[in-house]
Amino acid sequence: MEEKDLIFKLKGLNQLRPEKRWVKATKREILGPQFPIFQPILIGFLLVLVAVFVFAQKSLPGEKLYAIKRLTEKGQIFFVSENEKPKMDLELANKRFEELREIAQSNDIKKLAPAMREVKEVSIQAAKSLQKVKKPDQEIVDKTKEIEKNKVLAQKILETEIETPELNDAYKILTENQIKEMEKSSLTEKQTEILNQAKEFFENGDFVSAFLKVIEASSNP
Repeated sequence: MEEKDLIFKLKGLNQLRPEKRWVKATKREILGPQFPIFQPILIGFLLVLVAVFVFAQKSLPGEKLYAIKRLTEKGQIFFVSENEKPKMDLELANKRFEELREIAQSNDIKKLAPAMREVKEVSIQAAKSLQKVKKPDQEIVDKTKEIEKNKVLAQKILETEIETPELNDAYKILTENQIKEMEKSSLTEKQTEILNQAKEFFENGDFVSAFLKVIEASSNP
């Protein structure tokens, strides 16, 4: 057989199609007649996983499903851009303060220590992210206000101050930079007044209030 004849016959193999009966029989042989039984089991298993995931999002520090919640959050952060990371970290910090406030309100002492640890951990991470922010936008300001509100509420219930030194230092650096930038600009009388209030908060060590005031001054006409 010549080479061109062999090539012609090989190309003809592409046109061959197995019989449907053979396909069905082979599929039954591989999967087995019991395969349909596993479908509802698989669906049930997936539904259980979804239910666990949903309940985990409502869990609190010290509860069994809380580790799944934190793992989910870490997965979400992995896909966030560097520019959006400070906002995400502040959002997580706010969630931790909300959880602490909820635990304090319910007087669940067993969960208090884990909740405090979670607050400290996310506050450190949020502080690292804040130090990279050059020009804070309104979303960062809003999240800062939410964190401060939930922190104050938790402190009132617990009747003790919640220390977050790393986050406090981050606001100090951020505010200091913003004040320097504003001092280079031509300010209105109203802006100067608000900026002076920010400086007063800053000198008294209330760096969060100083930050919010300096942002107010920069956005005030």
